[in-house]
Amino acid sequence: MVKKHFPKLICRISTFCCIDTPEKALRWEELGADIICLDFVKVNRRFDILQKTQNTLKKSKIELLATNSCIKDCPFIHTHVNNIAHASDISFGDNMNYIDWCLHKCQLIELRNPTEYIRSPWIRPEDLHYYEKIGIEHIKLTERGFPTEILLKRLRAYHNRSYDGNLLDLIQGHGYTFGEKKHHPKKIHKEFTDTKQILNEIFKIRGFNQPRVYPAHVFIDNKKLGNFLSFFVNGGCKNNCRTCTYCNRIARETIIQNKQISDYLIWLYEQYEKKLIN
Repeated sequence: MVKKHFPKLICRISTFCCIDTPEKALRWEELGADIICLDFVKVNRRFDILQKTQNTLKKSKIELLATNSCIKDCPFIHTHVNNIAHASDISFGDNMNYIDWCLHKCQLIELRNPTEYIRSPWIRPEDLHYYEKIGIEHIKLTERGFPTEILLKRLRAYHNRSYDGNLLDLIQGHGYTFGEKKHHPKKIHKEFTDTKQILNEIFKIRGFNQPRVYPAHVFIDNKKLGNFLSFFVNGGCKNNCRTCTYCNRIARETIIQNKQISDYLIWLYEQYEKKLIN
């Protein structure tokens, strides 16, 4: 309908349409899509699927979301996307009444097992050439709500195809800072009376909708990742993380976890879940 009345309008299909096969992409192309952002949690590192999809499409261009730290093959993605779509409903009133359980659950999973940060389907600035070799021309960088200075920092990293620092600076949807912080929570394991108080504490520690005032819970040394992605490009990943140890080894070599901050966040998330259930 859009293409019929506005044939020159560029039609871009969101990653939240969960397009993860050449056949799905082709269906959208036949409907008039110009740019198709594929399902990042499933296909960003599936170079066989990416190549087949690129070869299948005749006119549409593939786009990939690069800056995201969701867990690999997230089982909550459809529920989460649906929840987000309704989160701004004015009937909620105070937006703190919207419970983003999926986000907090995934963050707890990552905190308990930092290897999940490595399995997460982000795309580093240094790895863009692998995707260009397939023929992919469009890369999406996220967080339109971030301050301009922080967005420019991300843009420069991808333009220069290099970043020396914490990979989380580029891929998280929160936690930005204007200079690394050295403060620590003054009182650990406070008593909270309700979920709002717990969420406010999590938001302050992690930097949700505000600059982060405490050290990062995890530091992923981007430069130490080196040729990490070549394992996936060359077909080494069999998509069975229970038996493969590759990402575990990379995590040990590249991740430094702030135990005080991480343990406190784990405790907060656990308290949050308990109060939701009770």
